[in-house]
Amino acid sequence: MVVIKDREMRIYLFWMFGISWTAAALSFSTNLLMPLTMALFYTIAPVTAVLLIAISFYGGVAILKLPLFAAPSWWWVLALALPLAFYLILSLSAPFPTALLPFSPQYWLLLFFICLVQEVGWRGFLQREIIHVGFWKSSFLIGIMTGIWSIPLLVIWFEPHDSMLLLAVVFILLSAPLLAFVATESKSVVTSAFLHMGLLVTIGQSWLTGTSLALCLLLLTLANVSTALYLKRRS
Repeated sequence: MVVIKDREMRIYLFWMFGISWTAAALSFSTNLLMPLTMALFYTIAPVTAVLLIAISFYGGVAILKLPLFAAPSWWWVLALALPLAFYLILSLSAPFPTALLPFSPQYWLLLFFICLVQEVGWRGFLQREIIHVGFWKSSFLIGIMTGIWSIPLLVIWFEPHDSMLLLAVVFILLSAPLLAFVATESKSVVTSAFLHMGLLVTIGQSWLTGTSLALCLLLLTLANVSTALYLKRRS
């Protein structure tokens, strides 16, 4: 059983869930926060919690030690190519809902920012802190926490029925090892943020429209199996 013992990690989870779920509660029950404002507070909670930990315990210096940037490598290509391959495969199985993807630089910059601030918290800080339990345990543990963390945001923004909400959590769980793998190999959460964004606009769009869901699960499963084979062969 994995137990998060370090004080910094417990405080990180407290701040991260506290900020996000408080914003969701205010939006859902009192209308004090508009959904867009709530979503902003919600999505920046992971990086905000990291900043609070860095300032409180390390005088802000620790944030410089996070794997934020690294020299471009082939892992960057993988982070962009995998979602593109998913898109092509999904397009062959059913018409892909491209109408939901605005061709606007502002939209893509905002989406990348949202993914990056989440990756700084989940993969940049938390994954690194619990990687000693093993790659797969730490990845799936973070996937479970991310899925639970995401539920209020999904409910408020998309109002999914129970089976769709469960499926979204499964998608998040299966995506976690892929994001962790890319972040670890590239030594940069920028790379995993690109992959995160790509998975949102491919797997995420299919989830929103209810198309090719079985194929999405198959693609994510195959990607995880390929990751496992690569890691086993390298070891």
